Amino acid sequence: MVSHISAIEVMMAAMRIKIVTLLLVLLFAACSDAPPAEVAIARNIEAIQNAIEEKNRSDVMEHIAEDFTTGSYLNREELGKMLVLQFLAHNKITVTIVKSDIQLEPGHTDIANALLSVIVTGATRLIPNDGRIYQVSARWQQNNGEWMLNRLSWE
Repeated sequence: MVSHISAIEVMMAAMRIKIVTLLLVLLFAACSDAPPAEVAIARNIEAIQNAIEEKNRSDVMEHIAEDFTTGSYLNREELGKMLVLQFLAHNKITVTIVKSDIQLEPGHTDIANALLSVIVTGATRLIPNDGRIYQVSARWQQNNGEWMLNRLSWE
């Protein structure tokens, strides 16, 4: 009888291991889903912020849609040129986002708007010699699973 109880205990232990393994697989599968739009866009905004501070034009442009516009005078190519000019004019650029509100456009799952308050400073040496607070409006559109910036305006 003792050996029979041991066999049941072994089977129960094996069943617990299978259940824990299944729960872990389900947990990791849930974590691997694409992040919600707001989280993905916030990550992209942070990546753009870091790329600007590192003066890395190509990393900024990774997040800019082919049909990008500022609505008045800059398209994607002109934005890239403006970045290069700013990178050359300033030894150091700092971007600080003080407020951020990201929301899906009502009735859409592939368009979102971000409203940001941003402080940008530039320095030709150690101490910033110019800076400004901007109110930024950014429109993001999902393209092939990636959130891309396709419209930007600022005051």
